[in-house]
Amino acid sequence: MRVPATLATLVVVGLLAPSPAATAADDPWAGVTWSAPEGVSPAGIDVAAGGVWPLADGSLLALWSVVDDPTAGGDGPAQVWSSSRGPGSEVWTPPVAVSDFQQYFTAYPNFVWDVDPSGAAVVAWTQYDDAADVWTYRAVVRTAAGTWGAPTTVAAGGTDGLGPISLAGRKAVAVAPDGGATVAFEAREPAASPGETSADREVFRTHWSGTAWTAPEEVSVETPPFPIVCAEPDPDDCPDREGHSDQPAVAFDGWGREWIAWVHTEAADEPAEEAGIFVRGAVTSHLATGSEQDPRTFALAGIDADPAGGIALAWTREVASGRETWAHAGGDVTGATSLITPASVNGSVRSIAMAHGQAMVVVATGTAGVDGSRDLLTSHRAATGAWASPAPMVEGSSAVRGVGGRALITPAGVPVVGHTDGGDGAVLAPTTSGWARTEVDGVLGSLQVAASGVLYAGSRVVDGGVHRLRVSVSSAGPATVTPPSPPPGPAPPPGPTPGPTPSPLVVVDDGALGRSSGWQRKTGAAYDGGTALLAKRKGAVLTLPRTPLTQVGVLATTCSRCGKVEVFVGKRRVGRISLKGASAHQQTRLLPAFAARSGKVRLVVVTRGRAVRIDALVIRAG
Repeated sequence: MRVPATLATLVVVGLLAPSPAATAADDPWAGVTWSAPEGVSPAGIDVAAGGVWPLADGSLLALWSVVDDPTAGGDGPAQVWSSSRGPGSEVWTPPVAVSDFQQYFTAYPNFVWDVDPSGAAVVAWTQYDDAADVWTYRAVVRTAAGTWGAPTTVAAGGTDGLGPISLAGRKAVAVAPDGGATVAFEAREPAASPGETSADREVFRTHWSGTAWTAPEEVSVETPPFPIVCAEPDPDDCPDREGHSDQPAVAFDGWGREWIAWVHTEAADEPAEEAGIFVRGAVTSHLATGSEQDPRTFALAGIDADPAGGIALAWTREVASGRETWAHAGGDVTGATSLITPASVNGSVRSIAMAHGQAMVVVATGTAGVDGSRDLLTSHRAATGAWASPAPMVEGSSAVRGVGGRALITPAGVPVVGHTDGGDGAVLAPTTSGWARTEVDGVLGSLQVAASGVLYAGSRVVDGGVHRLRVSVSSAGPATVTPPSPPPGPAPPPGPTPGPTPSPLVVVDDGALGRSSGWQRKTGAAYDGGTALLAKRKGAVLTLPRTPLTQVGVLATTCSRCGKVEVFVGKRRVGRISLKGASAHQQTRLLPAFAARSGKVRLVVVTRGRAVRIDALVIRAG
């Protein structure tokens, strides 16, 4: 059932390991109290965003961004400030500025940060370099010993193999277990030649090793650069617009493995299956595919890593009938992805969390009303390692403005969600029959959990006409309450009667294929049968005499700048095959199966100046 357009909801979905034994109480917040909000940022300074993190040694670290210049008063450049409080102390250290001044905060939420329980932290932002007349990415690192370094330019437009950097370019940061840090960011590749507009937008990373930042490294799918304006008389002679990579997210798991995720968008005339969510860990994996209606429809919510090992990520995919939400969790990026909410729910992912072998996704469903109001829903958690179906958590009304979906999992294995209703914060945990809430003053900006299970809620509270960062601390974590097992559903309908076993694939060596001009025969031990055919000329053709078949593909060499072929059976075009990918020989690229037909098979090169190296034709007889 489609949610009415005037309503919106919040959904939490869990993937959990078996829960600990339930307590006697049905209320996870029974006996839990919150301390009075304690001011962290200075009075009279307007805070735009901020949070408070409990550290492993019992101290606290606070970060916040300000809209006003705290040294001059009035409207001024935005900046990130920090303060800390030692173990057992009730006194915060004097605030220190950790970032540069920059003047564009109100247009873009520019600052990103991450804090490790060791006390190491990283902050990154976009900064204009007046002297060089370029946009840059800047970062600053805090050591576990509590010392902030100096802000450093980690990437500058037009240098280190980068094209321009945009003020609106997204970036993400993560602290490694060894105290290092990574900044993942968007930038364009350099222009194909002087005077041309810059090329594809890609995702890069730079890493702080403890002494210096590495040079920017491209981590997204490599695509050839292309000019925005092409002066060729024949448009087909222009290089392809291969698409963009953006929306980076980064995390480190407990084993120190770095994971970077991003969205790759193909141009409208490119195959939709090349678009989707990519993750780079030990290898680059393609987790999701594009929509045939419009492949440019992905929104990556983020990636989180379990300190014990493993990752989880979630994203929104828009299709013709609405928005779907998807997720993946596990020890790596292998395995299936899961549909969390279908298009009929019209949802979007707000948050992702993974810890203690469990994972949770927060989804806002529906469309906000004209006044921005949202109703809130969530789901119960699963207990067997499968993503649970969404179910109601807490019902609001059209007058409730739902902000958040800040998810975490406590050391006791309790999933917790924080959000804001109309200026008042709330933290929710599951009961045997739903979810129970506890109130927190102010607009909830951060929700963190200590190793003891105690929660720290950082909130913005109006004080003297401006927002001030304050922190409230729970007396304990929520109790674990095991929900009742859902009743068994109806038995699934019987599956379809198995069809006939498909015929085996047949490899037709390149020597058996007819060829037009433009092909060269190559020899080498890396090729199947010792030979392959190479073409870089657009329009070069390979043929196979009339053959009845139901599927066709190629055995070919792939590379980052390899070309494409279109396949015809008789007069019918059955598909396009891209040979773009990691450099490798004897790679099988198959088109989807089709109804049996007979005709002359033709492979036509449709790119210019890019290698198309064919080892063999692969067919399934009809």
